[in-house]
Amino acid sequence: MALVGNGIGAPHWWGGNLDALWDVITGDLAERKPPYLIRLSGLRRQSEDVSLTVDKVQLAFDDARIERGLAIAFEIT
Repeated sequence: MALVGNGIGAPHWWGGNLDALWDVITGDLAERKPPYLIRLSGLRRQSEDVSLTVDKVQLAFDDARIERGLAIAFEIT
């Protein structure tokens, strides 16, 4: 989660969890005039825990795009 937070320029109050990520995506990041593509790379070999977390991060970005109509995408390469 720290890599995602750093990558999107999360504010100082960033809590490093999925709830805080949602707040950043739909608040701070949405106010910075999207569209955005957040690309996470280098995860070819990852633990199951990391894989599950990345899936949840992907869902948060997908939900923000669908539910809030934000032009924000998350891509894993």
